[in-house]
Amino acid sequence: MQRCAETTPQNPALLFPLFVFFALPQIAYGQEFVGEPWVRHTIDNSSEGADGVRLMDVNRDGLLDIATGWEEGGEIHVCLNPGKDAVRSLWPTIKVGNVKSPEDAVFVDLNGDRQVDVVSCCEGDTRTMFLHMAPPLRSQYENSKLWKTETLVASSRRQKWMYCLPMHVDNQNGVDLVAGGKGPNAAIGWFEAPRRTLRKGDWVWHEISPVGWLMSLHALDMDVDGDLDLVLSDRRGVTGNPEENPGTNRETRLRGCRWLENPGDRLRQVKKWTSHPMGGERDEVMFMQPTDFDSNGTWDFFVATKGQEILYLKGEPGSPIRYTTIRIPIPPDAGTAKAVQIADLNLDRQLDIAISCENAENKMGLFWMSIKLNKEGTIGQLTPYNVSGKEEGIKYDLVEAIDLDQDGDFDLLTCEERDNLGVIWYENPTR
Repeated sequence: MQRCAETTPQNPALLFPLFVFFALPQIAYGQEFVGEPWVRHTIDNSSEGADGVRLMDVNRDGLLDIATGWEEGGEIHVCLNPGKDAVRSLWPTIKVGNVKSPEDAVFVDLNGDRQVDVVSCCEGDTRTMFLHMAPPLRSQYENSKLWKTETLVASSRRQKWMYCLPMHVDNQNGVDLVAGGKGPNAAIGWFEAPRRTLRKGDWVWHEISPVGWLMSLHALDMDVDGDLDLVLSDRRGVTGNPEENPGTNRETRLRGCRWLENPGDRLRQVKKWTSHPMGGERDEVMFMQPTDFDSNGTWDFFVATKGQEILYLKGEPGSPIRYTTIRIPIPPDAGTAKAVQIADLNLDRQLDIAISCENAENKMGLFWMSIKLNKEGTIGQLTPYNVSGKEEGIKYDLVEAIDLDQDGDFDLLTCEERDNLGVIWYENPTR
């Protein structure tokens, strides 16, 4: 089985997180970027505008495969991991569908036939989600002509869809689809899987919270009550006040990071979920990553922000749980932070943070930092390390830590959109 960075805390904490912000002493960098760029390998560059990487072992060979939407090219691709010997070459790629303005593509077995399908989210004028159905036989999986694309009818023209998270919400029927978008009247909600047979018109949409511009969605049991809640980052928040403007039916002050409490009961799951703020209300937050960074048994979160900072939302054990915000600056000669990933990249038994960036023309687009905790648990000196170099790469996206060459250290997998580097990975030189 291929090794991927693990972020699950061993002893989840109890009850509800609260957001607490406090001023912190200035954090110092040890020096400028250390080291030479890591060797870059191309997985897929056959279309335009690679936008995100989502992982799953779709062919049951123990290796993680990749789903990617190509925003400008209007294609949805599945890249099959070829294994250690061929991992540095272009990967076998299946074009599973053509849709306009795809923003996200994620694996899920929609009909329970053990053939992994793909769901895509589209923004722009499309404003619809699509189901890309795999052929029924395993031997046919790589035949692009046998894949079928269907409209998720309940999503059609509803909003600019940004992200989808397959999840068993009500534990009935098949896998449900949690999703959200951006723009006027955008919302987070879930599509209830149809009974018995998969019919595209039978999915039912349940709105659970308004949103301004959804970036991340994570399914975690935040209150340790046995069901999965939803943790999200919203880079814009929503406008309008239902008390002042009853016709708008919108809420305010939902910018930042928060979690939505799963009510558990089926009758309440189809209504609005209670929202718990966590931090980042003053920031334009981007992608977030859960981990137990300080090994205290509670969920912590690292959050990329547009403002040249990473937020460390530190979970404090207790009842209720408190969240404190520690601000981690990134070097000025890097782009603006887009996504983060947590892994021990230099094998010193300490977790490091990898950061991908936008707006990185002639700047560092992908790098990592070693982070030292002070005795009081705050962040000490930071040392930034080169990964991508500054010559190529402007707009990176989600980053994953995965040992692709199976040499015992974590490599970094991502995609780049503006210079059209495509789906790529950087080989960790530690081993």
